[in-house]
Amino acid sequence: MTTPTRNALLSTVAALSLLAAPAIAQDGPARGNVQLEGSIRLLPNGDGVAKIQIRFSAADYTRVKGENPNAFRYVRDFSGTRSDVEITDTSARYEDAKSSVILEMTQRGAMRNLGGGRWVLPFARGIDFINLANEAEGTVGYFVESGTWPGGIAYKGKVLYHLPKGAKEARFDNSERTLSYTLEREAKAGPAALGQKLRTKDRLMSALYKVYGLGTDFAAMWVAKSTFKNSGSSVIKDLRVRFRLSGYSDWSLWQSFAELVPDQTVVAPYYPVLEAKIATLTSNTPANLLVEWEYTDDAGQKQTSSDGRRLVVLGHRSFLFSDIKGDESFGTWHEAHANAPFVAAWVSRDDKIVSEFASMANRRAGGVGASDNDKNCLKVLGEIYRLMQVNEFTYQHPEGLIDRSVAFDPQSAQSLQYPRETIRKRSGTCIDLAILYAAMANSVGIRSYLALVPGHCFPVFRVPSGTLIGIEATGVAGGLHHGGTHLFEAVLDKGIKNLQKWSRDGRIHLLDLQDLWTRGISNPELPELPADIAKQWKLLEHCQGEEKLYRGRKHVQCAPGQQLPPNKPHCITPSFDVPASPACFAGTWSGIVTETVNGSVVRYTATINIQPTGRGTYSFATTARANIPNGWGYLRLEVRAFGNGCQNGNTLQITTKRKLGANLDTGHCQPLRPDQGTFTIRNGRLIGRCGNPYDGYVTVDFGRI
Repeated sequence: MTTPTRNALLSTVAALSLLAAPAIAQDGPARGNVQLEGSIRLLPNGDGVAKIQIRFSAADYTRVKGENPNAFRYVRDFSGTRSDVEITDTSARYEDAKSSVILEMTQRGAMRNLGGGRWVLPFARGIDFINLANEAEGTVGYFVESGTWPGGIAYKGKVLYHLPKGAKEARFDNSERTLSYTLEREAKAGPAALGQKLRTKDRLMSALYKVYGLGTDFAAMWVAKSTFKNSGSSVIKDLRVRFRLSGYSDWSLWQSFAELVPDQTVVAPYYPVLEAKIATLTSNTPANLLVEWEYTDDAGQKQTSSDGRRLVVLGHRSFLFSDIKGDESFGTWHEAHANAPFVAAWVSRDDKIVSEFASMANRRAGGVGASDNDKNCLKVLGEIYRLMQVNEFTYQHPEGLIDRSVAFDPQSAQSLQYPRETIRKRSGTCIDLAILYAAMANSVGIRSYLALVPGHCFPVFRVPSGTLIGIEATGVAGGLHHGGTHLFEAVLDKGIKNLQKWSRDGRIHLLDLQDLWTRGISNPELPELPADIAKQWKLLEHCQGEEKLYRGRKHVQCAPGQQLPPNKPHCITPSFDVPASPACFAGTWSGIVTETVNGSVVRYTATINIQPTGRGTYSFATTARANIPNGWGYLRLEVRAFGNGCQNGNTLQITTKRKLGANLDTGHCQPLRPDQGTFTIRNGRLIGRCGNPYDGYVTVDFGRI
């Protein structure tokens, strides 16, 4: 879910779900290429003026424009990846003749002023520096980027950074990934004048108090930001800014800015380190947000000032699907669910009652290892569902919603239950039941996900073969003896179809809970429960006559007091195979490979095509072309390799059976040493390492094409 902070202007666009694409790997090849072209003019005051063209294929352009009729949504997405800048002077338009979106904007505070005339612009990984050239208008930096957006949209981009006139000592530092230069400033008479503007979020989710403190790991989760501008004629020095949420945090660390030259803007965002007590709030509570700053003016005098706003801290169960204000929204589905990844904070990982309840399900399954094979995994998942039925869990429609056809309203704050609360109440909404199911499955070693789709949420799991399956947890319906209920086979079939349907539709957030936890979306601290809480809550591992439910039918109606005829217990073993995963390794992947050849760094494009050949096995073919320096020019070489691989959980191991190298200038061809590689899929990309001990290894980070 986290978009990294990409300070280069064009790459900020490339980092976004620009096409409102789902956070789920797509089966099949990429749906066309997107060309990015950008020209960024860096100003003496540290601002950047950008003009960016995003060119689509004709088919994609028609779809994109239809889904997003207001081109300004790209500007809003663009500004969302950095909290320490201010976007102004924006324009956005569709240009049908070129199947393009044209963006123009100014990014206030784009550069960092280190003082003494030294300016720095940091870049994220994945952006390749080409060179710095001295041209008629001054120094120009050339950069390129390529990859695949979420949803399988391949893109390529080039951008030119025009340094200010008079910039000297320009260089790109590969280790620090920064573009820097020195610019002398013409001294002017007159005083400095510092202006300040404070912005805050209207509402803060107390359950996410740990997330807010992670800073730019979740750039959009700032609570406040203070913008400063020197509108005078002299330099302001040693500006320092700090914040506090009164009652819930100490003063933050000072944010320091060495200098503000005339007309320079800087933005100080606030990511508060909040006290744990904030997560004990049960209802909405007002709080005061304070900001203080100090600086040295042109006369050498220290100046201080302050400001503040009041915001609302939501109770610890309240969740906002989006905190984008109505006048800032362009009405897309993904905007209405921009906070979806943070639902992971409600999925308890270490709650003892969740582990104890999951252990009951595992014992019901015979104590099998859920990670051993698909059959055992499905057996455990089935018993988690049956355990909820045995304990009379029911599906509950959210309170306050008039439309009973939807399970939640993304425009409002919905109260989410922690798994322990759903266990205690034995009821929950679709999200509550999905959260509990995912938490229990994770407790017994099953990789768990949540799928948020229009008006609904259901749990998704990765079985040992790597396949993703969905389960319709609301199948518990009105409980075992109070209304309709469904057997596990029926809710598994429904969940798989739902996952396939919404993956094709595109309006889906597939939340990888382990990945989100690793990135810092942590559970709030919950009160310790008594050791015998399962007994106090009268949780049952089995109940008398439960075999009547599992007699092999798809649907069973259990009206109050109705007696079903006796039957043999239903066999848990599924009668069908798990379908192929929509996020498997199959497909064509491509990317830029960098390695050192004859002392020179060589970058070239490589492609690997992976095809399934049976359950968990694959064949593959790779192609790579490179120009290799040989002292007097370049050799044009092509390497092709063929082999097979085997999937083990989330990992694919491949072995080359045949590898050939060809000189494209002479036509000479010869066999080469075979390679071995290990890959996994992370955030929709093929990540891994390939090579052999003699020739060395290269790192692979490919997008699906």
